[in-house]
Amino acid sequence: MNDGLSNDENDDRFSVQGRMEILNVLNDLIHRREPVSVTFGDGDAFHTTLLEVRKNTLIFAMSPDQDVNQAFLRTHACSFLARPDGICVQFTGGRVRRISWGGGALSMPLPERLVRLQRQESFRILIPPQQAVKARLFSIDGTSLGEWPVHDLSVGGLGVTVDEPSSAALGQRIASVSLLLPERGEIACAVSLRHATDLAQDEGNSPHRIGVAFSDLSAEARAVIQRYIIDLEYERRRLAMENVADDHH
Repeated sequence: MNDGLSNDENDDRFSVQGRMEILNVLNDLIHRREPVSVTFGDGDAFHTTLLEVRKNTLIFAMSPDQDVNQAFLRTHACSFLARPDGICVQFTGGRVRRISWGGGALSMPLPERLVRLQRQESFRILIPPQQAVKARLFSIDGTSLGEWPVHDLSVGGLGVTVDEPSSAALGQRIASVSLLLPERGEIACAVSLRHATDLAQDEGNSPHRIGVAFSDLSAEARAVIQRYIIDLEYERRRLAMENVADDHH
């Protein structure tokens, strides 16, 4: 099952997908009693610690705020972040329930994938084609370079798929970006080029991928993007559960 995260060649080195590898990473966080932040809902968050990893279940501490716990139990998607030794460990979750572990704790299915990132990297999610999110790129003098579909998005930057024959030349001219997220408004920010990659080796108008990093993204815009990512994950999980239910009928 696709977890919605970008899994292109540039991200393979950060991805942890084997079950034993995932268990090792989570058990290390438990051993360290590493603080973990959990984000869900309309930008709600709380801090927790991981308590135990069972065969197919992750158990973690509740929030001391019972109102937060009640809201969290109603969510269908959430994001976890820890920073052991400055390395970001991130994963998503869902189907949270309360259990009686040690007087009360929370549990969810073991994540199918973790991402371990250096400080400069960010948690990215693929944009479903039906979302049709587009980004307009601008040069330093404010001239529009064109508008293209967004391939992936994070609070650190975004990737677009372009049909320019010289993506490297186009990428060097990019100075800012503007994108309109459905029902959330416009986000405009200065950017710097991450990469310009050909996606095919054949001649002609083959697509290219351009990745840019946000520069000085505002806290408000960061929250909007994070909320959008959580909503995409919620929708992906909802559709996956519906597909499983249909398969059993």
